[in-house]
Amino acid sequence: MSKKEANFLDQTHFDVIVQGIGLTSSILAAACANAGLKVLHLDANDFYGMDMSAFSLPVLLEKLHSAPEHSVSPTMSSSLDKETGTRRLSVQGPFLSPSWTNISLYQPSTIAVAVATPSAAAAASKSTTEKKGAEEKEKDEKEGKEEEEKEKNKEEKEDEEVTGKEIEQEKQKEAAEESDCSTEKATATAEAEGVTESSAAPHEIGLYEAYAGLDQVGRRFTVDVAPAPMFSVGPWVDSLVRCAISCYVQFKTIADTFVYMDGESREIPCSKSDVFRNKYLSLLEKRQLMKFFAFCMRPPAELAGELAEYASMPYVEFLTKSGPKSFCPLGSKLVSFVLHGIAQVGQEDSAILTPDGLSRTMQYARAIGRFGPTPYIFPLYGLSEFPQAFARACAVKGGYYVLRRNLSEYVVDNTGKLSGVVCSVGQSLTCEHVITTPTYLPSVVTKRIARCVCITASPLQPDTTNLSVVLPPRTFGHPYPIDVLQLSQSLAITTDGYYMIHLSSVMDADQTAEEVLRPAIAALLNDSVLTEERTLLKGEDDRPSILSAVFFTLEQRALEETTREQLPSNLIVCQEFAQPSSAWSYGCALQEAEELFKRLCPDKPFLPEPERRPDDEGEEVEVTADEKKEVEVTTDEKTPPSAQSESKDPSDSTSVEEDQQQ
Repeated sequence: MSKKEANFLDQTHFDVIVQGIGLTSSILAAACANAGLKVLHLDANDFYGMDMSAFSLPVLLEKLHSAPEHSVSPTMSSSLDKETGTRRLSVQGPFLSPSWTNISLYQPSTIAVAVATPSAAAAASKSTTEKKGAEEKEKDEKEGKEEEEKEKNKEEKEDEEVTGKEIEQEKQKEAAEESDCSTEKATATAEAEGVTESSAAPHEIGLYEAYAGLDQVGRRFTVDVAPAPMFSVGPWVDSLVRCAISCYVQFKTIADTFVYMDGESREIPCSKSDVFRNKYLSLLEKRQLMKFFAFCMRPPAELAGELAEYASMPYVEFLTKSGPKSFCPLGSKLVSFVLHGIAQVGQEDSAILTPDGLSRTMQYARAIGRFGPTPYIFPLYGLSEFPQAFARACAVKGGYYVLRRNLSEYVVDNTGKLSGVVCSVGQSLTCEHVITTPTYLPSVVTKRIARCVCITASPLQPDTTNLSVVLPPRTFGHPYPIDVLQLSQSLAITTDGYYMIHLSSVMDADQTAEEVLRPAIAALLNDSVLTEERTLLKGEDDRPSILSAVFFTLEQRALEETTREQLPSNLIVCQEFAQPSSAWSYGCALQEAEELFKRLCPDKPFLPEPERRPDDEGEEVEVTADEKKEVEVTTDEKTPPSAQSESKDPSDSTSVEEDQQQ
């Protein structure tokens, strides 16, 4: 390594050195830079995001193929420098982020029966009829000419017949050669794709082309490692607006939300029209649900007095028993809707208490109709836009960003505080604080998340683009809920004609992602590709056929207790959250970043509103008194009547003023 590469930084002292460009660490780095601190942000990877990263389809498959079968934690050793009296903590990798293991990739090896579309069949029939008519007409004209020539001169007619036969033979020979050439070309293409056809029926081509086209459009796909929709209102959105991060990210609505009940995906009513249009609920249940939503929309201060006596009551008990006078108890169907589709309870129903459950339900209810028919929005190009947006905000304030670099040594002085570090390329740096994650220190696995990414050529529900489905706990015997998220071209996640379906769930240590998620996939999708024959088959029902699927386990880590005891006080460890498809992950990351920032800068505001904001070209412009920025959300879905007074034309990009009174 050259001296220039080893000393890659001209500046060697920083107030804060942050290791790992995840969501929490990126928020914290941006807040520190905004407070006037000199920040250096490093990452051992060649990409941003850590567990919130996103990749194109070929890059994802390449990284998964190179991932280890079992995760390995870094190791740390301590040594004492007798001359200086300092202690050195040396850390050796690997530093795996995302920490994924147990990868299984499924792609079809056989194309089987696929039903032809009516339009394709009609086009084929029309083409055949037109060809037949043209051939008959040509034959009649030819016979008429032959009769005329026969009457004029028999010898000339015989010569013409011989010439005509030779020409016809040449045409037939050329046609045969072209047919052989086309057959060889098609066979070579199928062999190159690793696909063999089990039947030569012409109606198989549509499904085959959908799979064969993946190689050509794979780079247009954006695959999130741990995707999760976000609420359109709440502390997370308030922070994005306040610190102008929303200028870097655009959003679209999640148009539909479902709960899997009684063998089908049942739509969660999100407006008055949805409630009365729902055929699964009875009239009594619809009335109960409307009263419940009205109860949740009351001001929190007004409810505080009524709910004081229910603080220690499980939320499921509160929903089913007569509580406050203004509250109507719910039936079993509605309890499942509220607990799993709205409050998103991820553990046993009795584990969540009334204050927490009601707070979640209220946030869900207040977010409905803000930008679309559901409370959820999702960033264009995937969740990795968030760490990158905060990284831009940090860089604007003078922060340094270096990829493919990490810290290999921590230097602790006589007072027990961190005084300096050594970079992985050998350069020594001094600092006041270091912020890192469990990925870069000896750690243990605290949570395992089963993940599956499926690509299909049709949506889970007819005429839908982006939607979410929750399978409640104990569905198919699994003790945890399974979250399903369908993303489409409208989010710049896929290309035209394709859909990406994510499945996520917490899993036990003795399970694999495939064991956990296969029953849910079999219920929602045509999983013929996942069978031993790996046949791409369009079944008799309307379930989407999987074109390609990958399973993996995502691990969330925490420090070992012995490691925590050795760390100096100014080496801060932040937790990166990888909760499965949970809208609450953002709030957890934001809360932790704010708490850690208060330790570093107790007298500074956390992510205050800037005096200048970036314009469309990245240049900073002054904010006038009349200018009010908001999260930019685009929706191609019909906005419910209850939201029409809050948003503009739903077919356009809208900037809606933040309503802090909701």
